Amino acid sequence: MTEIPPHHRLRARRQIAVSFTAAISMLLCFGLAASAQAPSQSTPRAPQIASTPGSVGLWAADWGGAASQRTAAGWQAAAQNYHLLVGPPGVYKNWIPQLHAWNPKLILLAYNLGPFLQKGSPSFDTTLSQHPDWFAHDAKGNMINLLRFPSNYLMEQSNAAYRAWHSQLLVATVTTYGFDGAMDDSMGAGPLGPYASGVPVNPATKLPYTASEYLNNSVLTINGD
Repeated sequence: MTEIPPHHRLRARRQIAVSFTAAISMLLCFGLAASAQAPSQSTPRAPQIASTPGSVGLWAADWGGAASQRTAAGWQAAAQNYHLLVGPPGVYKNWIPQLHAWNPKLILLAYNLGPFLQKGSPSFDTTLSQHPDWFAHDAKGNMINLLRFPSNYLMEQSNAAYRAWHSQLLVATVTTYGFDGAMDDSMGAGPLGPYASGVPVNPATKLPYTASEYLNNSVLTINGD
């Protein structure tokens, strides 16, 4: 059997990660939309990392805070129990080489808020000051945030400059820390319902976004990433 060159294997891993990212993002789309339509249902919690070496899972959402308190033994169990982990760059960056050493087939994706920018983050004030049009607005001109996560503000995905910046941010995170790819969270149409403080207006039509228009822009964002 012909040996596949290492750089080709790496490229394949990244392509798989991107494909899986899109799939997970779409799954989260439907979950977020369902949450907006049925607010009485509780938001699903991220699965816990298994601590026993005998259990194997497909993937684990690891951005709920547990990663920051994990022991070395816990990290090793996570690497050996899962095929794919999605976690916060700030925590994962110190463990990526060791995680790959424990499990060379493990795919690590950097968690990203998707079409939201968090107030208090290094990019928020700069973006608001220099590019206010990158933020989504409702019919009254108000910025839009999430009711359950009020620090998360919705961005205007129809804006090509914003999409390019978002893509560059993900690329820098992945290449700097050694992730295999990234995951954009919340790419669904949830902000069009009661999930957000207001309904975003389409700058092209000056009318509230339809679900089709909004999701088309989400696809542009994912494709750019």
